[in-house]
Amino acid sequence: MAAKADWEAALRGDRAAFQAIVTPHLKELFEAARRELQYRVAIGDLGPDDLAPEELAGEVLIRAWQDRHRRPPGVGTRAWLLALLFRVVDDIVRREARFRNLARVSLEAPVPAEPVYDDDESF
Repeated sequence: MAAKADWEAALRGDRAAFQAIVTPHLKELFEAARRELQYRVAIGDLGPDDLAPEELAGEVLIRAWQDRHRRPPGVGTRAWLLALLFRVVDDIVRREARFRNLARVSLEAPVPAEPVYDDDESF
């Protein structure tokens, strides 16, 4: 009953109640973040110094606070936080990949020459 009351208070904007709800799950959240980052570094999605587990867990908690109204009613706090962890890391990986692709294009490089078209068919 206390957890339900804390959740209702968190929905109304009570940060202390929200902290009381997520605090029991922080150790597991940090461990999951550490494992997920090790995996993402191993497959090359992220560099070894791109993100610390604590930073990832912090991003998850920020997202949890912002998305607390969208938490499915039948999902427990632990499962919800872990699901958010994977969504957040996917978002970060996508953002990093997009940034890496943009960084490959040099604005100082000479503009490539216009292609030469001999006829309308090759155009």
